[in-house]
Amino acid sequence: MLAGGLGGIKQTDLTQLQKSAEGYPIKFTFAPNFSQLKELYGKSTIYWTASGYGQDENTHPERVEHFGITLVEAMAAGCLVLPVRKGGFKEILGAKFLEYGWDSSQELKARTKELIMRPPALNLVDGSRLRQRALEFSFMKFKINVRKRVNEDFSK
Repeated sequence: MLAGGLGGIKQTDLTQLQKSAEGYPIKFTFAPNFSQLKELYGKSTIYWTASGYGQDENTHPERVEHFGITLVEAMAAGCLVLPVRKGGFKEILGAKFLEYGWDSSQELKARTKELIMRPPALNLVDGSRLRQRALEFSFMKFKINVRKRVNEDFSK
């Protein structure tokens, strides 16, 4: 399944992509709504995201993902995530999960193959660990942190 927005993509490129996928079990969902995304996350094992790939984040920080809520949503669904190591994705992964990131298409291919080939039980464990990491970005965690900060400020 390939799902995503169409921002800045030319129709000729989309047509080329779809033609190159002919004969493979690949489906396309362009500009899915949130309920479609949640359904896709629930059916997925691996989630790739390449927002900012090929960009120099120091020269053009606006061209990389600043936060990347879709990454957190995929993690919350238990997907094994493989984001490009750029922008906010690094912070979302945190030091414990940085090995899930990638810098080149060769690294993405190798990491994907590794996840496909290893025992499913390991993927379940890692999916659970990533789900726990996603909780760090939940609304409940946000409320707890705001209250803590406010209490610290008023106790001075």
